[in-house]
Amino acid sequence: MKLERLHEYVLITVVTTIGVVLAAFAGKLSGAGDTKVLGLLTAVIVFTIIGISMRERIWILIPITWCADGSLPFLPLPFTLREIAVLLAFVWFLVFKAVKIVRKKPTYEFLDIVVLVNVIYLASVFVRNPVGVDALGSARVGGRPYFVTIVAFLAYWVFCRAELNLRDARRLPFYLVCGYVLDAMVGLITYLAPWTVAVVGRLYSAVFVDDTDISNVSSDDSVSRLFFLGGFGQAAIQLLCSYFRPITILAPVCFWRFALTAISVILILMAGFRTGLVFVAFMLVTSSYFQKRGGDILRMALCAAPLLALLIAMHGVLFQLPIPAQRALSFLPGHWSEEAKESARDSTEWRFYMWKVMLTEHKYIDSRWLGDGFGFTRQQWVGMTHANAEGGAQESFLITGQVHSGPLSAIKIVGIVGFSLFLVLLMVSAKEVIGIIRRAWGTPYFPAAIFIGISVVYKVIDYNFIFGSFDGDFPRLVFFVGLIKLVNGGLRAYLETESAHQAEERLTVGSRPVLLQS
Repeated sequence: MKLERLHEYVLITVVTTIGVVLAAFAGKLSGAGDTKVLGLLTAVIVFTIIGISMRERIWILIPITWCADGSLPFLPLPFTLREIAVLLAFVWFLVFKAVKIVRKKPTYEFLDIVVLVNVIYLASVFVRNPVGVDALGSARVGGRPYFVTIVAFLAYWVFCRAELNLRDARRLPFYLVCGYVLDAMVGLITYLAPWTVAVVGRLYSAVFVDDTDISNVSSDDSVSRLFFLGGFGQAAIQLLCSYFRPITILAPVCFWRFALTAISVILILMAGFRTGLVFVAFMLVTSSYFQKRGGDILRMALCAAPLLALLIAMHGVLFQLPIPAQRALSFLPGHWSEEAKESARDSTEWRFYMWKVMLTEHKYIDSRWLGDGFGFTRQQWVGMTHANAEGGAQESFLITGQVHSGPLSAIKIVGIVGFSLFLVLLMVSAKEVIGIIRRAWGTPYFPAAIFIGISVVYKVIDYNFIFGSFDGDFPRLVFFVGLIKLVNGGLRAYLETESAHQAEERLTVGSRPVLLQS
């Protein structure tokens, strides 16, 4: 114990000394007007303070920032906020392991082997199809998804060595929603007040740029889809389903839960995603099932159906739903505007066309069995640039493999072999997280387990049949596997402690041990 304290004192002394030197240097740069280097040094000082104050709990920064899609333009770093947080946590964990502050040794199971096999195979795809960046003059460019995957693997590495205590277990779902909150707030501010884009954009890049007036939202005019609201709306309902009995969030008698659910549904509708409503229905059903409230599924259907029918009936009579909301609901019978129906129909036909091209032509996939890897040739890049300038974004999607189909995007990037390996990872992850949810029932770890579990189980369906993309879903799944390991480790320690307490209680009657009664 004394040795551990000595390590801590040495670390704090060294880091504080470095911080003082950097602060003095930053003051000199401030006087010289070198803002970029000053911003970088300020960030280093801030990150150092964060590391010292949070210590081994610095892993919390990863789930807090994971769903934030923006970067920090005021820093001379080509990284997003998520990537900066992961790299920061990884570096500090290396330091803490070196000075024996972090002592947990990771346990490796079958799920870890499947992750490693997938990562090694993706590395082999890179070796066969090396890709770089334009600045280095590479023959193939567009290799950033490889870096994103590495970042996700570093997050997984940290989670395997982090400890989840009761306090953080109860808050983990809230941590995972923070990124959505940040993007929604920044997007909404810059949407309502376009003049703030120039100011906010210097601090955080995920701003909303559009000339549409907010006064047109309730009219029949075309309104831009507010994509930044969809993720937060879905995450908010997922949060409610993790902490409360799902049927209670649909019951007006539980006013605050019902109000938050209604607001979340409105946000999803304003994003214009039809799949968002599918996810909400999936959350309500699966959460009820895992909370052993199977009978609530029918009750929720009986509650939700009249509310939805009333909304559809009043649309066009008492009020007009915004175009994005009409688009999201256009698969249901109702008096929807032609613009909304045409937008939804064109989106579907757009997908089907890309799927047909990928399946029947050989222009966009060279190796269907082994995959072509991420990136594209310079000639393809020029073609994409011209196509985007002329409004033909579909060509870019076909070249990069982002064809709104998980299986086809995987075949394009890692081939049939890699797609099969990724399917195994999906299935094993889902099986593992379902087991954790069942073991966590009745414990403080249950909300975190079910929040993560719903995301992983739904991804099996979403990736294969609804809206999948290998370049985004593979890193995201590696991240969630890390969360599964984190929750499972904390839950295992909690259950072992509880079992030990119960064993002590069984040996005691009142205040006298059973063995002494004889």
